[in-house]
Amino acid sequence: MPDFPGNLHARTSGLKPGCRSGGWKLFFQRSMRTAAMFALSMLILSGCSFTGGFGGERYALVYGIGSYSNINDLPFAAQDGVDMRQTLEAQGYTILSTHSGPQVTRSEMLEDIRMAADSITEHDVLFFYYAGHGSQSTFLDADGDFQRTEYLVFSDYSSGSSDGLLSTDDFYTELSGIAALHASIVMDACNSGGFLPPDTYGVDALPADYRHPIAPSDDGSSGYLDAFRDFFSHDGYRGISMISAAGADEFSYEWTDFYADKLNIPDEYRDNGIFTGFFLEASAVNDRGHMNGDANSDGALTLQEAYAYSFTRLDESWNSYWRSPENMFQTTEGGDDPVYYPHISGGTVDPVIFRLEWRQ
Repeated sequence: MPDFPGNLHARTSGLKPGCRSGGWKLFFQRSMRTAAMFALSMLILSGCSFTGGFGGERYALVYGIGSYSNINDLPFAAQDGVDMRQTLEAQGYTILSTHSGPQVTRSEMLEDIRMAADSITEHDVLFFYYAGHGSQSTFLDADGDFQRTEYLVFSDYSSGSSDGLLSTDDFYTELSGIAALHASIVMDACNSGGFLPPDTYGVDALPADYRHPIAPSDDGSSGYLDAFRDFFSHDGYRGISMISAAGADEFSYEWTDFYADKLNIPDEYRDNGIFTGFFLEASAVNDRGHMNGDANSDGALTLQEAYAYSFTRLDESWNSYWRSPENMFQTTEGGDDPVYYPHISGGTVDPVIFRLEWRQ
């Protein structure tokens, strides 16, 4: 591991101090980023969405798991949960999670989801937020094909036990019991991009690991643009959309004072995960009376606008710092470096998540 200055916090357990991963072994390849291509992709994203409306109630399940019995704690994840809960309550959301402290078990979250299914109708919307450890297992199936499974990791997780883990399939099996008009899912955890299976719930707008090179298509077009084209052209499931702090094969990170000072991060977001802080910043009202992430200044912040804002802020601060000449070679041999991107996946409906008129 390179000697990162400032005791870099990557949200992992056993991989790098602070990364939100549960400790499964990951393998990465190194590749150069194409920032210009990504900027073009962002223009495509912000220009092709439409807003999904609703006439029901707004509900939320919020979790910031910061305290773990057998792996490293994540104090910023607990604060993420507190701040997200307050932001949603200020927007008139009814918080349904009864187990929302720094310690949450798998059975407690499942209990909350099942109770939410009793309250939420097909006219309502759900906002689900998770900050904590994420993990990934990789294996070969009976046909010799490479497979992977992502997990949420709970406070009582211990190595070798599945009791403290919740897989992608099990998560969506439980979520399918909620008859919401639309569910917006936001996750700040390592490997969190793997929690919306593209073949079932939609298309991820980015590759699972942006560091892996993607071969051009037969017509010579970029693989990255192809991914965005798929995102906006598919007829996949439209009832769920998701933003994840990182891709299925990527890490997410927390600030340390060293980096927060160097990059002039506002004091109110220094105790958040890097992605969550920028997501919250998107909903803050600026001097012009608009939410920071409200790109068209219509008084409504959509999920894709919040994604675009948090993506841009993360890239222009954290990623730009690590791409600078003084840092660009500070990576491990396997490519385990701190540059990463938020992901967005699901259907092309772009729900409004915050409005100025909802503020309480």
